[in-house]
Amino acid sequence: NGTEKATAPSTDGPAIRHNKGTLKLEDVDIKNFNSNLVGALYAFNGTVEIVGGSFENNTAKSYDGAINIQKAVTTATVTNTKFIDNTAATGGAIFNNSNLTLDGCTFSGNSASSDGGAIYNSNTGVLTIKNTTFTGNSGNGGGAIYNLGSITITGGSLNKNFATNDGGAIYTRAGTVVVSNATLNENTALNGGAAYNNASLTFDGCKMSNNTATQVGGAVWNNTAGTLTIKGSTTSITGNSAANGGAICSYGTVTIEDGTFSDNNASSSYGGAIMLNNNAT
Repeated sequence: NGTEKATAPSTDGPAIRHNKGTLKLEDVDIKNFNSNLVGALYAFNGTVEIVGGSFENNTAKSYDGAINIQKAVTTATVTNTKFIDNTAATGGAIFNNSNLTLDGCTFSGNSASSDGGAIYNSNTGVLTIKNTTFTGNSGNGGGAIYNLGSITITGGSLNKNFATNDGGAIYTRAGTVVVSNATLNENTALNGGAAYNNASLTFDGCKMSNNTATQVGGAVWNNTAGTLTIKGSTTSITGNSAANGGAICSYGTVTIEDGTFSDNNASSSYGGAIMLNNNAT
């Protein structure tokens, strides 16, 4: 339905360009595509539905190794799809500008030379993530996810992701991120082993363990403009480490309503569990 244009691999790509109507891919594998511009699927308009299948080892030198969702797209849903070893400058697997839902997906080994090892969510992006795993993704900022828009994460896991700078799993530069009933384990970064926040970030009923930051915030670094909320009786923040702020380092506002902190470590001097700096509250 609608118009889909597929081309052979070229210097600028994409492999599939979707302009209008409804594009549905079911149990389709797209592999080894290489482009100087955008990745395998570029959705400019209409709606997109992807069920099953995989995007593997696709490369774009600019945005999104696998999928680019533009803001004129009404809705896009991706269910039970694997994203493996895709690379790009920004958003190793996905660059999202619109309304995108990911459910039961797997992101493994994706990388970005800039930000968003697996996903870059722009300031117009509304991203819903359900029961999805992120493992071994890497980027400069946000080893798994980089956010400027709105993200809701429910269930699933973000484990063993890596950021060269800040936010081993999640980097929230602007907008809002709400994470519920998810695990964030063994992520690493310079600052904010699991997450970096300079906007609005909430963890509700999450488990964060054995995350590591070289400098500050073994689990979370909450910067000056950041509002961080930790809540939920099942929340546990355990075994995280950094030079300062073994679990959390905050320069901004932190609200802790419930949860357990245990066995976190600051190897330098300050805040085995929590370090509040400057005008933090």
